[in-house]
Formats: sequence, structure tokens, C-alpha cells
Amino acid sequence: MRLVSRRERGLWVLRPREPFDLRAVVNERIRVRHLVADLVGSEDPVREWYDVPPPGRHAFRFNYDRSLA
Repeated sequence: MRLVSRRERGLWVLRPREPFDLRAVVNERIRVRHLVADLVGSEDPVREWYDVPPPGRHAFRFNYDRSLA
């Protein structure tokens, strides 16, 4: 994974160059009241929000399938 660094309000912020996307994930154990998307680092946030991968192509899911033990 590649990161992009940027200084924001006195802090260095590291964001993934390739955004990860969990919108198409179906998991009954995950229930949320609100969806929050961090598009601050995006050059075109509206395009990224509406750019859903076509069926059969999986989006980058950062650490989603990783377990602790």
C-alpha cells in the first residue's frame, strides 16, 4: 500500500493513495446507523463516491479479511 503525506493544521496526515471501499460488503455482523466516508484526501470526491466497482471486480478493502490470531 502506498501512502500520501500532507500537513493539515500542524499535523502530518497519512492517507492511502488507493482508497478502500466497503460499500459493497455484505456482513450481518456489521450494523451501522450512519455511514461516514472520509473523502478529504480525494482530488474528486464526488466522482469517487459514485464510482462503485462493477460486479465481479472487488474494491480495495484495507485489512477487512485480517484476523488478530
